[in-house]
Amino acid sequence: MQTAFKIIIISVIIAIASYGVGLVLKGNGGHSGGNSKTTVSGSGILYSEDSGDTWMQRANVVSGQNISKYNITEIAIHPVNTDIIFAGTDSGGLYRSKDASSSWEAVSDKNNILLPRSMVRAIALDREDPKRFFIAVFQDSKGRILRSEDQGESFQEMYFTSKDKIGVNDVVLSPLNKNQIFIGTDDGLILESSDGGFSWRTIGRFTSPIHKLAQTSGGVLLAVVKNKGLLRSNDLGANWLESQDTPNGKRLQSFSGANSIEYMVIDPQNAANIYLGTAYGLLRSIDGGISFTAPPLVIPPQSLPVMSIGIDPHNSNTIFVGAGQAVYRSEDGGEHWSVHAVPTNKRLRVMSVFPNSSNKILIGVGK
Repeated sequence: MQTAFKIIIISVIIAIASYGVGLVLKGNGGHSGGNSKTTVSGSGILYSEDSGDTWMQRANVVSGQNISKYNITEIAIHPVNTDIIFAGTDSGGLYRSKDASSSWEAVSDKNNILLPRSMVRAIALDREDPKRFFIAVFQDSKGRILRSEDQGESFQEMYFTSKDKIGVNDVVLSPLNKNQIFIGTDDGLILESSDGGFSWRTIGRFTSPIHKLAQTSGGVLLAVVKNKGLLRSNDLGANWLESQDTPNGKRLQSFSGANSIEYMVIDPQNAANIYLGTAYGLLRSIDGGISFTAPPLVIPPQSLPVMSIGIDPHNSNTIFVGAGQAVYRSEDGGEHWSVHAVPTNKRLRVMSVFPNSSNKILIGVGK
């Protein structure tokens, strides 16, 4: 009887290990200085349903390689159907979840346009249609923009760079017109399409790579340009403006290391509020990127770069910041912070707060 019981227990353990059932990983309960009980040595995706107090590794893969073996480059939760989530990897292509990250499947393109080993650099979801989205990938030595109309079952190539070894770093759908698309490239181009990606025009040309793009609900276009920091355009690229000193704050260059921008987030409730994760630390603009201030994050400036940021979609005062192996949470607009250890030895590369519940957070980790 005891032998049979032991066999059953061993079988259950093997099954759990094989299918990657979520392992609860407890942080330090919001107190700085503590250690997590379990550390995830690999990469992959971590999930919290209590605003960062505890974490669960989301490694259950129903098809494809274990997602935890890859560095995560992007996480996109659909704003309407939050069961649909896409995750980009650095060398394992695109993954999809249909159950709010409980399980993942490698996206297999029946047209063979998206390659299994591609690097996915950005994902842009159609806010109205969960089946339609765009991705920026690097494969076959070129940066490319791919479009899917069937939730990733098949893809169509909409753009590729003219030179080898030049990537497309970001793709953004306008919040004002879902057929208006912006992309930024390694060779300093910002391109715009007004017909869903079938044709393109240059609206920005720089000598440095374009790392990130965004457009506010007011139509202001934002561009993170290497060595230049954040630029903005009020006229779709006819003019690009740098930040400046105002009564609301200082120009970006006033903060040492601020031109090295790792992350950019626009407040879903207020498009004038823009947050940057930089080598200096956390920076915030309340005037649409014209000027910036440094919220009193409990990290000394320039000591630890801010790698990822999340904003509560329903409450602008709730802010999540990823730096090192911890998430810093503020519930009063950045005046006070609690510290929550994240059980990983990798960087917190991307962060996404669920649109329907600010307690639920996904973090993509990697080197």
